[in-house]
Formats: sequence, structure tokens, C-alpha cells
Amino acid sequence: MRKAILIFAGLFVVLIGAVLIVPRLIDWNSFKPDIAAAVRDATGRELHIDGKLAIQLFPGAEFSATGVRLSNVAGAKTPDMVKMAGIEGKIALLPLIGGTLVVERLIVREPEVNLEVDAAGRPNWDMRPATPGAEPRDGASGKGKPAMWDVKRGDVRVERGRFAYSDALSGQNRTGLGLNVAVTMPEW
Repeated sequence: MRKAILIFAGLFVVLIGAVLIVPRLIDWNSFKPDIAAAVRDATGRELHIDGKLAIQLFPGAEFSATGVRLSNVAGAKTPDMVKMAGIEGKIALLPLIGGTLVVERLIVREPEVNLEVDAAGRPNWDMRPATPGAEPRDGASGKGKPAMWDVKRGDVRVERGRFAYSDALSGQNRTGLGLNVAVTMPEW
């Protein structure tokens, strides 16, 4: 009996060690092309992560990326629709089992958002899948159960943002600099 307990305890320690150590050995930056391809397939736009991508899976899913850019439509005033110095976040894992997405932290640093409406009235935020006629994945079409039933937020912030809006039809141009936004919901 004692031998079985020792074997079980040893396996438990190895399992916990693997959960804590193995994710730290993965080069998450090698996944940047896969992430960019998924964004391109979903939006028709190019995503670039020029800096470091870091992911930690335990005790909560944490991520950070620096130098993130999302391309603009052809012919736009700026090459990037969205550009940010960095983004970081933490998502609680256990509530996902029950269908709840708990965003404990989401911080976007120095975002630059460039929204434009061209002379034909097409907004650059109207994104289409790269493959015309592609069906959205289950839950995204509004049919059946959604992928997530509940979303809860903790610390959500935008720090030192810049916003630009340009409408070629009306001639309107608006700019906001040094924008800081914080949304907190300390008790879920």
C-alpha cells in the first residue's frame, strides 16, 4: 500500500512539474505565422507581431505581445488600421469549463486606431474573410449555441491611445490623442 501511495505521489509531482515547466520551454514566437494566418483568414487583413509574443498557461492563461499591427485596406491613408505598442491579458481557465469567459486583465498600450470611409462610402472596419463565401465557424453564425454564454471583465484598460477618423464622403476628420480608458468590475 505504501509503495502504491509513493508511486501515485511521484506521478502527481511529475504531472504538476510538467504543467508548470513545459509551457515555459515552448517558443511561442514560432506560432506568430499561424496566428497571422488565422487573422488573415477571418478578416482578410494582415496581422504583424513585430515584437515578442509570450504565453503562460498556468495558473491562468496569460499573454503579451509587443509591436502588433493590423493592416489597412488598399488605398487607405495609413498602412495600418490598428497599431499598438503592446497588449497583455489574463483569462481565468476554470470558468471556461462552465462556458464563462473571465477576462481578469486586458491592457492595450499606445494603440493607434485609424478609421476611414472611402469616396465610395466603404468603411475600412468592414472586414471580410479572405475566402469569399467562407462559412463562419460554429457559434459565430448565430445559429445554435454560442461559443461563450457569459463574459465577465476585470481590469480592462487602454493607455495613451490615438484615434483618427476620416470620411472622404463628408470631408469629416477627427483625431483624439492621449486617450486613456479604464473599465473595471472588481466583483463578478
